[in-house]
Amino acid sequence: MNFAQANSLLQGRCYESRMVGKYVYLKRRNHAIALQIHSSDKLLFTPDGRVILATEWFGGLAIRAINGFLPEPWLVCRWRKHTILYLAQDGYENGWSVDGLVVINLDGTLKCKGRPRRGSLRPMSEVQEEVRELNRLRQRLRQKIRYWRHKAKSKSPCRLTVTSILQEKNAQLRSLQIQSFGIERFFLEGGSETLDSCGEYVLLRARLDERREMVCLKMVCPSTGAAYVSPVQPGIRTVDQALDWMYQVRNYRQNLAAER
Repeated sequence: MNFAQANSLLQGRCYESRMVGKYVYLKRRNHAIALQIHSSDKLLFTPDGRVILATEWFGGLAIRAINGFLPEPWLVCRWRKHTILYLAQDGYENGWSVDGLVVINLDGTLKCKGRPRRGSLRPMSEVQEEVRELNRLRQRLRQKIRYWRHKAKSKSPCRLTVTSILQEKNAQLRSLQIQSFGIERFFLEGGSETLDSCGEYVLLRARLDERREMVCLKMVCPSTGAAYVSPVQPGIRTVDQALDWMYQVRNYRQNLAAER
């Protein structure tokens, strides 16, 4: 469809608006005509022959409706969360990944309308290579997770150090490495910060990165001198809060002292 064809449908009583499909309308917009889907303008036909495509919020209904009104031989589809604009005879593999407002000129060229964003208009070959690289990274990550999950079950720290664990950016991998290294060893050897202490109890905090932290309660057996470390909720800041959280009892330490 072009502006002349859309204008021929908007005549008489339907001069301003006309329903052309389920939830699909043609509406006049100043000197242009818009194809509206679910109260959102997806196509804009201008008198000079240009067609402006809005790619936000693309669903199955929008794609089917737009393909029925795009000027031939243009078609649009979704591929791996990308909106692909392509020529029917070339196939989507030779199309372009579009984002934002894209102008289809009369000579068949494409142009981003307004201030283009990064990745607003890219050839499909570039997008496919990017997806392949992401798939390779995901595969390597899955292999690492399987490896460290096995090490965590066998409690085999290999050549891990506290520094290497803290340098791991992936939170899931870092958690498995801590389990493999041993939580007690990680806190006792890692130079953790002391938040609170009371008798044989010490509340320790280790910062994993700028946003995440791990808080543990260190407990020392008075008879054997053995130290045990138990993770607690990150927001806890006192020994009493940690004991109450662990045993799900209010004022646990005070009640224990009263019983004695």
